[in-house]
Amino acid sequence: MKSEKSPSKYLCIQIPTVLLVILINGPNITVKCGDGIDRVLFPAVPFHSLDGKEACTMRTTSIVEGIHPEALEALNKTEQERILQSYELHLTENFFWLLANSDPHLGALYDVLHSDDLGKWEKHLWPLILEVLKARAYKGRFAQNMASMPRWSGLKHFPNVTTIDYTDGQSFFDILKCVLPCLVQLLPRNSALVHCIRTYQQYRLMVGLHCTTEERITRLRTYIKKYEKFCSRVTSEYGKNFDFPKQHAVSHVVRDLRETGTTNNYTTRLGEGFHQEVKEAYGQTNGKDEDPQLARIDQNQEAIAMIRMKVQAFDDANNKRESEQSASEVNDEPESDPGNHWSCGASTRWLTSKVVEDEMVGNPVYARFDGRLRKFLPEEAPGDLFGDTISIRRHRCLYLEYQSKEDWTQKRDILRCSPDFHTRERHDFVFVNTTSPPKHPPCARLHDLFTCKTLDGKKYDVALVTMLKPSTWKPNTVWDGCLVYEQPKKMDFIFMKYFIRGAYMCPAFGSNKDNLYYLIDTADYDMYLRLGN
Repeated sequence: MKSEKSPSKYLCIQIPTVLLVILINGPNITVKCGDGIDRVLFPAVPFHSLDGKEACTMRTTSIVEGIHPEALEALNKTEQERILQSYELHLTENFFWLLANSDPHLGALYDVLHSDDLGKWEKHLWPLILEVLKARAYKGRFAQNMASMPRWSGLKHFPNVTTIDYTDGQSFFDILKCVLPCLVQLLPRNSALVHCIRTYQQYRLMVGLHCTTEERITRLRTYIKKYEKFCSRVTSEYGKNFDFPKQHAVSHVVRDLRETGTTNNYTTRLGEGFHQEVKEAYGQTNGKDEDPQLARIDQNQEAIAMIRMKVQAFDDANNKRESEQSASEVNDEPESDPGNHWSCGASTRWLTSKVVEDEMVGNPVYARFDGRLRKFLPEEAPGDLFGDTISIRRHRCLYLEYQSKEDWTQKRDILRCSPDFHTRERHDFVFVNTTSPPKHPPCARLHDLFTCKTLDGKKYDVALVTMLKPSTWKPNTVWDGCLVYEQPKKMDFIFMKYFIRGAYMCPAFGSNKDNLYYLIDTADYDMYLRLGN
């Protein structure tokens, strides 16, 4: 901020000393950097994060710089306040006006959190969905479908999605990812609302990518056109008015991506959860002289968190010690060759294939288990290496490493194959590698995971799966990218080395069969791109 009495002196909060030196002496000086190399620095602030209301009040530097001297020349204090209040300004100069290429007003960029998750979705499309479902008396059915969605790592689960108010953007984003399968059979055929939600899903995931390319931006432009088209149809059918600022912001997102990079660089999502924490703490104050009260509340919360961490660490150490002493230890740590892209966890003790078959008698999945396994294994290992019995160790957890299609970094899926995972049976799905993938990517459902050990100690990781096949059944509205699979009764063995990554699938709610599943491509950015979006 600039002092009125001494225009040549500037005060700056949390600005590095080297930056002040450059501002005072000009950019054409060298500064010794942390690596010991002298460089000429040209500081700039390319963008900053603002929510919708804050962004709407921003103006260009040239406009504000013109208002400031006008206010200084006002005849009296009253006139000065009138000028400043008409632009919602204070009589101060912005320090960043001095920085080249750092207009603090033009630096307000597209914010995914407030423009989308807490904007177009929370404030507009989501209320419209609830209103339409209520009119059709399907609101309860929709909530049941959402509660029946399978669990998936990184996705929130919603047991009462229509009766609870959510305040964080991540919850609304997770609802958006799962909404279509739960909704489609509750709306008329070829519903404009379904198509609108789908194109909005495509748009939202594309603008949220942490790495973008020209090809992806081209696709984004296509999704924007489709989204605008179906918004018009929704307006015609339901009377929804899309004339609001956050809808208009869609027209600026491509420019922001090209000029300043992906939206995660300037999102307001960071620290958003802290707002809820502060709001909760503020509710414990008397509303007067809040700062010392908030500081004391925060100090107490930190102390409580520290105590909980120490108690948890003590309990974990005891549990680990007891597990190590147990002969029937259940190991939840990954167990496999470190060179593989997969590993297993939640492992049982070593058994034989015949013992497993006897233990699972009456379960058709394990009928003739020993014989079928012996017939399968010679594909990779000579049968005489196993002797009269096959030593196997069963697992209930599978870790799959894969390279993300989004930014080419290593990611990991945690998949479950258990009859009792947190009191629920859970058998996840995986993508399977084939030489020529069809239109429907090959998917399999996990029924059992186990490691087979030969007489000479060599191990082979095998899974008992059901290979899904494309279904001819179609929902009321076939949205862009809708994939439906059928789960047959036949079981197959497959080596885990052919697994690619986890696949998120859910029941086809409202269909006349209980073995139909949707493949959900919106679970995460990699899955979205992997399935051709």
